[in-house]
Amino acid sequence: MFTIAICDDNKQDCSNLCNMVEQYFCGKQKIELHSFQSGLVLYQFMKSQNVHLVIMDIMLDNQSGIDIVKQLKYIAPDCKIIFVSINPEYFQDVYYVDHVTFFGDWKIIFQTIKTVVKREGISSKESVTMEPFKGSKEK
Repeated sequence: MFTIAICDDNKQDCSNLCNMVEQYFCGKQKIELHSFQSGLVLYQFMKSQNVHLVIMDIMLDNQSGIDIVKQLKYIAPDCKIIFVSINPEYFQDVYYVDHVTFFGDWKIIFQTIKTVVKREGISSKESVTMEPFKGSKEK
């Protein structure tokens, strides 16, 4: 079973992420999903539980998601991390931590999942990969 932990201090955002993850994995793979509003509680949980993926808000109320992930990587070095934030100024900060990706806002998250699931613009009907980009004709 694939275990996912979501950590976001905003209850509604955490709930939205949980719903999105559940919808994505529905019928594809069994998952165990846990949500947390505190990085410390997540850390305590991961000391005794194997978690494969953490979706972490960069700025929690009184904590830095980046600092929490640095601590998590000591106890779970193979755990994959996805950072989420609505604040683009944190984009460069996440690259100091081993992570999978960074999502800037909900619109991008939903568009990315939709694109991947529907495979829009990922492959061509004629070939496995898309044809090389040749530029636009607009000036």
